[in-house]
Amino acid sequence: SSILQSLELNGVFPNHGCRMGICKKCQCTKKSGIVYNKVSQRFSESYEEKIEICSSIPVGNVEIEL
Repeated sequence: SSILQSLELNGVFPNHGCRMGICKKCQCTKKSGIVYNKVSQRFSESYEEKIEICSSIPVGNVEIEL
């Protein structure tokens, strides 16, 4: 499941909009780890970068800054 879905299942409700990775309302900074983006069908790098949590699936441990 996406990072957004996992957060919501654990009682955390961050900003979001379309849930499809288009509107960028859920964009945050990934501090470490790797995610798979369902929209671009690509894996992220392990360093800090902007991601959309609605379309990003964690691959192992991921640290984000909301």
